[in-house]
Amino acid sequence: MKINELEFSESNNQWLKLEKGDNRIRIVSEALPFAQYWVENKSYICLGENCGLCDTGAKKSKQFFLYVIDRKDKELKIAQVGVGIMKELKGLAISEDWAFESVPDFDITIRKEGEGFGSVKYFVIPNAKKDLSEEDKALLEGRDLDTELEVVLKEKTEYSKEDAVKVDSIPF
Repeated sequence: MKINELEFSESNNQWLKLEKGDNRIRIVSEALPFAQYWVENKSYICLGENCGLCDTGAKKSKQFFLYVIDRKDKELKIAQVGVGIMKELKGLAISEDWAFESVPDFDITIRKEGEGFGSVKYFVIPNAKKDLSEEDKALLEGRDLDTELEVVLKEKTEYSKEDAVKVDSIPF
């Protein structure tokens, strides 16, 4: 997101922040995969071949963006999750009881346990199958969430390419 487009209303938080304990969400888009590097406690999106970081031996991890409805405040947000959570979601997707192709037709709870880098564990817990509410549908009306995620990834990539100030590191 470009700095001149940032909004600071507390009720308009675009990103899901998983808190310790249970975080109930509804996934409403397909997952968009990307690679992320960590260099000196800063994250950078891999730009593909010749990104400048691929040959340095920097730690690289596969990540995913997806749109979710945060049940805590009933807002549409972008979640960034790693392979561990996606493996658990795939386990549900291919199971007999919870099977789905791209977007589950039920809420999930992501339980976050532990604190500190390397010691946090995530558990994905399915909730009863339920149709989206009218309020949920209104949040999604007229939106192309998959295209929006591609735009977000492109914008985050532009920050990496320009080595711009990290928006999430600005103390507001």
